[in-house]
Amino acid sequence: MLPSKKNQNKNNKDPFRFVVIILLGGALALTVLFLDVSDYSRVVAFSESLYQTVFNKAHKQIQLLSVHAEELYKIYYQGKKQQADINELRQETLSLKLQLREIRFAREENLKLRKLLKIKEGFRHKTTFANIISHDSQNHFFSFIVDKGSHAKIRLHQPVLASTSEHLALVGFVVSVADEFSEVRTILDHRSHVSIMIGSEESLGIMLGQSRSSVLLNIDFINIVLDDLLYKEVFTSGLGEKYPRGLSVGRIVEIDKPSFGVFQKASLASFIDFFTLKEVLIIGPEEDKS
Repeated sequence: MLPSKKNQNKNNKDPFRFVVIILLGGALALTVLFLDVSDYSRVVAFSESLYQTVFNKAHKQIQLLSVHAEELYKIYYQGKKQQADINELRQETLSLKLQLREIRFAREENLKLRKLLKIKEGFRHKTTFANIISHDSQNHFFSFIVDKGSHAKIRLHQPVLASTSEHLALVGFVVSVADEFSEVRTILDHRSHVSIMIGSEESLGIMLGQSRSSVLLNIDFINIVLDDLLYKEVFTSGLGEKYPRGLSVGRIVEIDKPSFGVFQKASLASFIDFFTLKEVLIIGPEEDKS
């Protein structure tokens, strides 16, 4: 195996270095030999002085560097400790935020349950609380699935209500029942037809669902002689077997009164916010209080 070029250059430099060292050593020896005693003493004294000066300066520099290094270490240690404290405070803050969120959620749920229980106490019908677990894939507002079924004694055509801050209002009715869940069709569905009465006049009309994605409902067959219907509250009339009388539905927001004819029309805004609806109340038969 042939030596590399790097090793060849190193071997070529070694004799030259050796010669330089011999020449420098010889020059130093000749200098010492040809100096007299006094010159030699001065050289030794100068060397010692130079050594002491260099040593003292180096010692001071080392001490200064040691002090700086210690200060830098203290700063680094304090920075690490402060960073650890900051991280710990961040974790505590995040934990407290999560706890606050859970407390607020629990408080809201508690208020809802208390309100529903209060409503249930004053209600004459058997009621079942249910949670919405899915919605209609084609239209979010037309129907949804709840987590109660025949095992919870849910039956077809039972009315479904929901609680707001001021009302217990109509949502729809049960259209299919399985063991553990049921499907509810809302009053917004275009197949929905509800007999209603308007305010204290008890004027009858028919509330119709929409065939488009709208949260307003149409009311038809309102007696044309009636005036001042705007913003009046609408209730179920009790006609038919689907909804009991007196269930709150919503409020009239638009009037379409023709210049001639027998009936006028209106648009109704439901009290229920179908965007945020999560819990409902399924109404059963009237309880026997005797």
